Amino acid sequence: MERVRRDERKAAEDEQRVLDRQIQAENERRINHLRQKADDRMTTMFGTSSSSGPAAKDVSISDETGHVNLFQDLEREERKNLGTGNKEYEAEKAAEKKEWESKMGIQVYFADNTNDLNKKKEWYEEMPLRRNPDGLTTSRKFDALPCISRGKEETEKEKKKKKRKRKHSDSDSDSDDGGKRKHKKDKKKKKKKKHHRDSSEERRLEEEYDRERKQKMAKLRDERIKRERLEKQRQMTITYPRKIWIIRHAEREDNINRHWKKLDGADGLASDNSMLSQRGKQQAKECKTRFKNAQFSHIFASPFDRTIETASIIVEDRDMKVKAEGGLCEALYLCEKPPGFWETDKLAKKFPLVDVDYIPVYSRYTLPKEGCGDDACVTRVGTTLRKIFEKYEGNLVLVGHGASIGACHEVLMGDFKYVGQATVSEFEETAPGKYRCNFSSDSSHLSDKKNLRPW
Repeated sequence: MERVRRDERKAAEDEQRVLDRQIQAENERRINHLRQKADDRMTTMFGTSSSSGPAAKDVSISDETGHVNLFQDLEREERKNLGTGNKEYEAEKAAEKKEWESKMGIQVYFADNTNDLNKKKEWYEEMPLRRNPDGLTTSRKFDALPCISRGKEETEKEKKKKKRKRKHSDSDSDSDDGGKRKHKKDKKKKKKKKHHRDSSEERRLEEEYDRERKQKMAKLRDERIKRERLEKQRQMTITYPRKIWIIRHAEREDNINRHWKKLDGADGLASDNSMLSQRGKQQAKECKTRFKNAQFSHIFASPFDRTIETASIIVEDRDMKVKAEGGLCEALYLCEKPPGFWETDKLAKKFPLVDVDYIPVYSRYTLPKEGCGDDACVTRVGTTLRKIFEKYEGNLVLVGHGASIGACHEVLMGDFKYVGQATVSEFEETAPGKYRCNFSSDSSHLSDKKNLRPW
């Protein structure tokens, strides 16, 4: 057993020795390969090889201290170059210094910065390169003036040839072209005559157009003058003082009945367009009795059903139409968008006393935008009143809502005031634009004065 173990140890030592030699050989091969690459790099960079000289025979990669230095050859070459310098770098520095000195005026040469000194030529002094059919570029002279002169000569020759041809053709066809020339002259004369006739027709049409335009302008001017005269006459016919009665609509159905839309007369009505209640109809009849002996020329009402019905009851025994005016409607923040009242034609089918020929100041779709609050309609109501008062003479009756009647008080008297349902306010216009309030929110004509809902 001891012998076997000794043999095994010896075999292991031999195997380890062989392995060490292999590792050493591989290391030397790698070192030689690196040294060869370093020689190639030195050759390309400095033009010399590190393999020249006694250092090439030294394959050791360790220095005196025993440390491995793979860049020992490069360091040795750098130490050789110490003191010699880089010639290319020095040449570049010298050129830069020379250029700077010439620019600063320290060192100036004769004809400095010129093509003669630098031995250069401008682009127009060099021969242009022309490409041959073979694909090669060659330089040859190209003179433009001879080409131009040759072109002129060719054109002159062509002109001479054409003249000769014309003379020849004229001599051959003198006898045949006599009639043709006369025919051509006749055609030219006819064309000229046609042209003159066309120009005269155009002139005549222009004169007719100018005449019609002047007639239209004169007609429009006459119409404007007549309209202005009528307006002046209307203003002259308006007698002062005159009375203006403002009535709020009577009680409406949705004040007392939450489910009013289920009633028979509520078909097609919007949520903001309630009809009159039975009490409201009675209140409207009492208003009619109050105005039985009153003299007024026109009656205006908001297009909502409750106001149109109130106005229709008041004038049902008179030969008078109700003018549906959108400018007198309720404050828009309390209405739908757009407001739920009907157009004039549709209203006239339900209420025959509605005037279909009346053109309102504001329609359903031309009402201006308003903010929240009852007084937001003051501007709209003021515009409506001004246009109505300027256009219509005599005593007037207006039927509106709580907010619009409050705005009427604001416009006429400068104080916004709420009034009760079916109440009457009387204003007197003493002069154009000057008003006096005789009374406001009068309910003396009503039999039941309870709960008139002023707001």
